[in-house]
This record gives sequence, C-alpha cells and structure tokens, in this order.
Amino acid sequence: MQVLTAAQMRQVDQDTMALGIPGLILMENAAHRVVECMRQRFGPLSHHRIAIYCGKGNNGGDGLAIARLLSVVERAQVDVILVSEELSPDAAAQRRMLRAAEVPFGFAHGPTLIVDALLGS
Repeated sequence: MQVLTAAQMRQVDQDTMALGIPGLILMENAAHRVVECMRQRFGPLSHHRIAIYCGKGNNGGDGLAIARLLSVVERAQVDVILVSEELSPDAAAQRRMLRAAEVPFGFAHGPTLIVDALLGS
C-alpha cells in the first residue's frame, strides 16, 4: 500500500479535477468509501450517534457529505459541528445538500463515534 504525502494528495486531486472530474464528485466518492469502511468496522451504523467535526475547506466538505450519507442512507443519528460558517465553494454546496436532507447541525451529546473532517490531507 502506498501512502501519499499531503502535497502529493493535493496534486492528485488537482490532476483529477484537471481531467474534468469536479471536486464535488471527489467528495462524494470519498464519503461513500468512508461510510463503507465505517459500516464494515462499526455497523450497523443506525445503532450509533455520530459526531462529525467539519472544517471550512474541502476536507470539511467531505465530512458534510459523510454526514448526509450516514443520516439518509445508514439512518444513523448524526450531529454536525462546523468550525466556521465561511466554507470553500464545494463545502458550501455540501452544506446546502445536508440542509436539504434536514440533517441537524449543533453540538453532539454522547456520540459513540466521531469523524474528524477538520483539516486537509
């Protein structure tokens, strides 16, 4: 297994987007894989209360997409904690989708799992 540095991962993202794959699609793909791994490790996720801490950049956007999938698809209890109202454009789009899905924002009370989506790669 190869592990990329933060700089290498940023370059992979930039190269992928230069090929025409939007950042929102990258976020969705990342979110699906994280939720799949969580389900395999901790499932069923509907038995959990999950706190997701989201930063203002694209990593925070990943967290917002994860929150939506956990709530809508997995039927988990989800609390989303945003550290900033100022978000990157793709993260702001994820926030709009999360609000449309009526996933709650606010402080987590007694989470059984925590997702850290605060900082970049």
